[in-house]
Amino acid sequence: MITMIAAVGQNRELGKQGKVVWSFREDLDFYLEQTRGKKLLVGKKTFDGLDTFPTGTTIYVLNEEAFDAAAKRKSDWGKEHTFVVTDLEKVINEYEFSDEELIVIGGAGVYAQVLPHASKLLITEIQATDSSADAFFPNINEALYNRIPLGQGTVQEGDHQGLAYEFAEYDRIAQDRNDSKSA
Repeated sequence: MITMIAAVGQNRELGKQGKVVWSFREDLDFYLEQTRGKKLLVGKKTFDGLDTFPTGTTIYVLNEEAFDAAAKRKSDWGKEHTFVVTDLEKVINEYEFSDEELIVIGGAGVYAQVLPHASKLLITEIQATDSSADAFFPNINEALYNRIPLGQGTVQEGDHQGLAYEFAEYDRIAQDRNDSKSA
């Protein structure tokens, strides 16, 4: 099973200048709760921008060429559980219809390539826009998903204090390969 997780603005904004647009404690807590101990897939640019990774995760870094991704992990456990993958199609084929979950954590290019194969989307829907964003989440064909609200709130502190958001899960309705190509 392939799951994608992201915080997305009303115009699908994800990032700007290599950083996430929306960064606040409530979303970070949701992200950590959903990804801790799991297998994660991330593009190299997003991987390079991350300082820490959830406890117990295995990280697959998608890149055209091999490099020493393990050197970026701080713990010995993390170093042994960080791998570079150069063949996205192979990863998709391994997880798309598997009971084992792979969570895609970004960036925009990886989301766009993997969305047609995702069984579940975990989206923090931000009730705001950012005109300076330069990275966007792909369009979701909502006819292919059941949307399940998971909770809502407003940011309590920090740069985005007062910002409204809602956590939502999108579960794919159709699970055969022909349906997955039209997401």
